[in-house]
Amino acid sequence: MSKLRCEHLRQGAPFFFEPTQSFDAWELRWLLDYWQGLCDGPNCPRLIDVGLPAIVRQAPKIIVRDAIDGGRDFVNRFWGSELRNWLGFDGTGQRISEYFPQHARAAMLASQRLALESDTPVRRWGVTAYPQPNLATYEAIDLPLADDDGARAHVLSMYVYRSDRLDAQPDAAPLPAETGNASSWAARSRHSAES
Repeated sequence: MSKLRCEHLRQGAPFFFEPTQSFDAWELRWLLDYWQGLCDGPNCPRLIDVGLPAIVRQAPKIIVRDAIDGGRDFVNRFWGSELRNWLGFDGTGQRISEYFPQHARAAMLASQRLALESDTPVRRWGVTAYPQPNLATYEAIDLPLADDDGARAHVLSMYVYRSDRLDAQPDAAPLPAETGNASSWAARSRHSAES
């Protein structure tokens, strides 16, 4: 077991994370390929480079987070509707420190900081940190995004949940010809990002 995996078990997190290029869910592999296609050499894509029309079919599974103070905390700029359905709440405009369960909060913040700073995608997998009836297994990908000046300032995440729920149906993959950008994703927060 890797050092990262062992450390998070000791922290009591119900999930694991590690930098990797390997993902089980096709949706996550699709997002990785899309993200890599936006990379400019060694630089990660900017938030504005992400084409909302290109990812529209997967948008319900996506969260875009803005880093606060270089990753001390993160605020959710965009929270997909499928996450709201699985988890039972809308996290748009909330900080991880406000809504993420205490027993797994440190590990979640560490995974987002790793995604923000790493040149390798971060894979998270495990069991949701929320109590029943929302208990489900999941796999997620976390990818860094830059601001308009090229500084890493955001994390693009996609979640694929699994459970016995009869209404859980896979979504179709986005079409390659769909284009656009994320300029319509205005920052939304109950708190100033500078605090």
